[in-house]
Amino acid sequence: VRYLEKFALKPHVEVYTNGTLLKGEWVRDLRSFDAKIIFSIDGGKKGNDLYRTFVAGPERSAFDEIMSRLEGLPKDGLATNTIIHPGNLDGLIEALEFFNRSGFGQIDIWLDYLHLWTPEEAKRLEKFVADFADYYVARTQKEGKIPFVVPMINHALHNGTELAAGRNWWKECFRLVLGADGNYYDCEGALLLPYERIAESNAVGAPRQDKGVDWAARQAYMDEADLYLERLGADKDWQDVCPRMYYKAMGLMGQDPKHMVENLHRVSRIFLMGLVKLASRLKREPDFAAAYLAQKHEIPG
Repeated sequence: VRYLEKFALKPHVEVYTNGTLLKGEWVRDLRSFDAKIIFSIDGGKKGNDLYRTFVAGPERSAFDEIMSRLEGLPKDGLATNTIIHPGNLDGLIEALEFFNRSGFGQIDIWLDYLHLWTPEEAKRLEKFVADFADYYVARTQKEGKIPFVVPMINHALHNGTELAAGRNWWKECFRLVLGADGNYYDCEGALLLPYERIAESNAVGAPRQDKGVDWAARQAYMDEADLYLERLGADKDWQDVCPRMYYKAMGLMGQDPKHMVENLHRVSRIFLMGLVKLASRLKREPDFAAAYLAQKHEIPG
């Protein structure tokens, strides 16, 4: 972050952490550079601790550890990010409200898109999204302002607007990831495996010694993935993650990409369309419109 200070046009910096090793001075130092710190907390204590555990001490509560380290810290510039799993749906809205009442002004929600959702689980997901919409709408109308920012609502509106115009947001989505080993990887390789396994696989963008990313190989993979995804109809459906990345990730994990992309379509449609319906109910609320509709977003039909 200090290195970035030398540039006239400074990039936006976000730091994701599970919070279990957090120190107050780290937060204060990063915030002095205006970096946003996002805490990955998957619901309340029961939901979070079901999915996020200490390897060396599974009996310890990761949730309790995070909360104790956050205690007393100003929440300005801090945010939370929650992955929605089948096992943490119960009590999840109450957990999100707890984060907000604790001072977090940005609370994002993402799907567990690596999980193969059963029809029963998909129905529970649909109910959760509808209940969350009722909760968010009720608080906004009662308080005269949105309770907290949900970046995924922006994504849902952008996705729907692009689909309505016959475009795909993910067609122009390019990213490099700096791995903890000091090498760069392209996002379509999906850092879901140990670095050495990705480097040994056919993952495009595995760094060549002192030469960085093989861009020609990366583009060849992108073209191949695009053709495959278009045959599946991915260019005409809802996505909450880049389907090229998803396609590659499933291959690395030994899953059938076709089967899993169909799963992605099904649950993404439930999730993102539910958020668009939420937006349609609040589009005339000034604070909601200022937060979500001022960036050339529309309410897709």
